[in-house]
Amino acid sequence: MGQPDPALQALIEGAAAGELQDSEPIAGPKPKAEPLAHFANRPYRLRGRKYRPMTELTQFTERGIASWYGRPFHGRKTAIGERYDMHSMSAAHPTLPLPSYVKVTNLKNGTSVIVRVNDRGPFAHGRIIDLSHAAARHLGMVKGGLAAVEINLIVPEPAGTETPAPFADVGK
Repeated sequence: MGQPDPALQALIEGAAAGELQDSEPIAGPKPKAEPLAHFANRPYRLRGRKYRPMTELTQFTERGIASWYGRPFHGRKTAIGERYDMHSMSAAHPTLPLPSYVKVTNLKNGTSVIVRVNDRGPFAHGRIIDLSHAAARHLGMVKGGLAAVEINLIVPEPAGTETPAPFADVGK
């Protein structure tokens, strides 16, 4: 990958130095265990660069620049064959397992959102994640188009392992 772009590094460090605010509960879909789309998690080559997607849900954190994609892609098929919905909390990442869930935090304002990663991208230099319009709006980055973010992969509990709610004591 080489040396990091100095301007990109300065943006990330400058945003990370800002005060993070206490935020409201995190918006977005509730992460759930889903089978991985094996056809969308194979190594691939694009514009002369090789990508090796992760094939397991494991701890992963990354800091960098997020962008967002909207209307021109609305309704098109994603890498896993779903229709892209710019109004849903979704995202594209070049190597995270598909589908998966990540918590995205805007390092400048401290706002976080959970998104479902169901597509590949972004492929613009220096960007680590492409967010849906809805997610970008929630993070306060639509107008500027870009934001310094931290993403954390969420590993959901396997189906059926959630702690059941206690029974209510009725009739007493």
